[in-house]
Amino acid sequence: MIVAAMMVAAGLLANESSAAEPAAGDEVAEITIRTLSAQMKYDLEAFRVAPGTRVRLLFDNQDMMIHNLIVCDAGDDKGMEVALAAWELAEEGFERAWIPDHPRVLAASSLLQPNTSEVIEFTAPETPGIYPYVCTIPGHAMLMHGEMRVEDPGRLFEELRFELHLGNWQRLPDFDAMEPHRSGELHEGRLDILMEGHANEFGLRFSGRLQIPEDGDYTFFLASDDGSRLYLDGGEIIDNDGVHNADEVKQATVPLQAGQVDVRLDYFERRGDKLLFMAWQGPSFGETILSTDIHPSRQAAASSDEDPAGMPLMADGDEAVIYRNFIRDAGSRAIGVGYSNGVNQAFNANTVNLALLWRGAFIDAQRHWSGRGQGFQGVLGYEAFAPAPGPALHVLESPDDEWPAINGNDRSQHLRFLGYELDELRRPTFRYQGHGVVVRDKIEPRGHFSEPGLEAVRLVVIEGEPAPGLHLIAAADATLVAGDGGYHETDHHWQVKVEGAEAILRRQGEGGDQQLLVPVTAPGEFRIIYRWIH
Repeated sequence: MIVAAMMVAAGLLANESSAAEPAAGDEVAEITIRTLSAQMKYDLEAFRVAPGTRVRLLFDNQDMMIHNLIVCDAGDDKGMEVALAAWELAEEGFERAWIPDHPRVLAASSLLQPNTSEVIEFTAPETPGIYPYVCTIPGHAMLMHGEMRVEDPGRLFEELRFELHLGNWQRLPDFDAMEPHRSGELHEGRLDILMEGHANEFGLRFSGRLQIPEDGDYTFFLASDDGSRLYLDGGEIIDNDGVHNADEVKQATVPLQAGQVDVRLDYFERRGDKLLFMAWQGPSFGETILSTDIHPSRQAAASSDEDPAGMPLMADGDEAVIYRNFIRDAGSRAIGVGYSNGVNQAFNANTVNLALLWRGAFIDAQRHWSGRGQGFQGVLGYEAFAPAPGPALHVLESPDDEWPAINGNDRSQHLRFLGYELDELRRPTFRYQGHGVVVRDKIEPRGHFSEPGLEAVRLVVIEGEPAPGLHLIAAADATLVAGDGGYHETDHHWQVKVEGAEAILRRQGEGGDQQLLVPVTAPGEFRIIYRWIH
């Protein structure tokens, strides 16, 4: 369905509103979506078009990062299925603009550099529904998503008008006895309470018509903060008056005959939060929202500061399971891997290093597959530890040079993440380059999480000619000391050992961590063994 994509100057299209009026037939819906600078978000959370409408979408990247925009086939997953498929592209991602070969891709932009824009043209599907759009660059999809709502305009209000009244009330006043402050039409066919910026102490009367396609029972839904009352053909069907919040959605089912029904809705807002939600459904169509406000019960549950539970991931047989997302203590470009024996790891593609190891259960995907998908997901297992901070590789000019500290969400300046390769058991080998070398980094699990001696064996293969003074950091901990059998122990629950290379144990600065470093002087390979003590 991708018809054309052309580079244009920013601001070519005139429509810059927060939502588009449904269009049909030969009309063209012109939509502008911008990125918000330094916020990893689109400025438009949703827009509406009629089935079969031609869409001309201007995507304007005003951020300082590269982004794309992919419109997906219908679904309530915020486009995550397509985003995860894009992550599978690994090192091919940038070459393919992070656009996967996936049946749900309807239209897509190219990768937009900062301060550039592009027009994509396509035809909206004929089937009504929610069609998500998303940025599929790894790590962006959790925040950068929105919805194209394909809706039949025949289910919305016709000739919808409003009267705006100003006043401070505890209950709905008699609008018939009052002169409106302003009145007009709502051409989109939806109730809208954002009038002239009035935030408090106002009331609205809406009046319009709905087309009843066939005889039958029709259900109407109403919620408001503060009071509201709904009438059909002059008869009251829902009374939601008074000063209150919008937690409860009231409903009424009434028999209607094919034809037209006159609708009137009175609403007032005293102060504080405000919301007006109305919807209806009939024998031949599902719930259709008739307001610009959407009730929280009609949205996916919002994320909270606590980790929601309910969608645990686990390895399937001997194959590993991979989870690429925001993982706590592993950054916004984390790649989690759960192995069948209960070893788990998370690699941070920002810092380009092994970020976490833990044992037992892998991870719960509920936070990112439900709700708004915001925040960092914690691990499900136990005895988690971060082997070493910062980038995996660094050049030390002298033995006393400090290892660079990098926030887990910041990019390494000297290492480039090259993606990963999967073996026959879907176990990844991470690849990265810098300081003259390309590194292949893979975890090989040993043992079982329920038994003593569980190990994560890290195979590190060096290709190329290392820069002088290059080192790899194997471990860092304030209590790290040399122990028996070549293992270095901590006061916590893990040990570390290097095989196939000489390792250096040093303390970084006064009172700093003890660091186990491996000098990288030539191509070759070595192993770093992390063992849980108990």
